[in-house]
Amino acid sequence: MYTLTVANVGRAKIGPAAEAVTIFIRIPTGASVVNATGAGYKGVRPLAQLGLSPALALAPGAFTAEIPQRPQPDLSGDAAVWEVPRIAAAEKREYTVTLAGATPSAAVLQGFGGSTVHWAKPGTRMGASQLAYRDLRIPDKGDHLRIALPPPPKAPQ
Repeated sequence: MYTLTVANVGRAKIGPAAEAVTIFIRIPTGASVVNATGAGYKGVRPLAQLGLSPALALAPGAFTAEIPQRPQPDLSGDAAVWEVPRIAAAEKREYTVTLAGATPSAAVLQGFGGSTVHWAKPGTRMGASQLAYRDLRIPDKGDHLRIALPPPPKAPQ
């Protein structure tokens, strides 16, 4: 069983709420979802059908005269999906997914790579500087955050 805690780190009653939140956890190859908990669980879907891209770990390209392009996302495999209308400032929520068919290992944890929390509002506001600088890690609409993976299990001694 793997647990994900999603928190809006804004100040209570002052900070903005995240709206139209979609959470997806990639399912490692060879594993299947036995159970999942958390408000808004929609089931397992092919990642290619979500219409959302996994978050990038690093900004693509180097700072050169050429304009870097966003790389094609890896949309292979399935993901456990939650859709949440709103997460208020200072609110925390927990989501769990229980897998079968894969024992915890570094390879299984890497299979979760690209798992992401997307939200439509508030999105990133770049203003007039948008034409001069575009961070390719940020989607064109809304915003997202790559889910941090837990440390790999320790090898038996």
